[in-house]
Amino acid sequence: MHRFYIGDESLIDDLLTIKNRELLWQWNKVLRFRAQDKLVLFNGNLIDYAYQIVEISPKHALLKQRGKQKNCSVKSKNLLILVAAKAGQ
Repeated sequence: MHRFYIGDESLIDDLLTIKNRELLWQWNKVLRFRAQDKLVLFNGNLIDYAYQIVEISPKHALLKQRGKQKNCSVKSKNLLILVAAKAGQ
């Protein structure tokens, strides 16, 4: 199932309308999604939301939420970056 980052969209609603032109172009032209196709959306809160397409057009897509689950594949990591300069610079 395809997984897409949606950003600040509220994913808790039962019905969701997507109007992002770039995303809709990918869904319509590249992936050729149709009504009844399923996909996963996430917005960075470590929860994946399963949706089913109710209707899709080049201008909008109407999605119905089918469930959600915690995404355990993303693990928190600490990153330490050290910068050094050459002597005499």
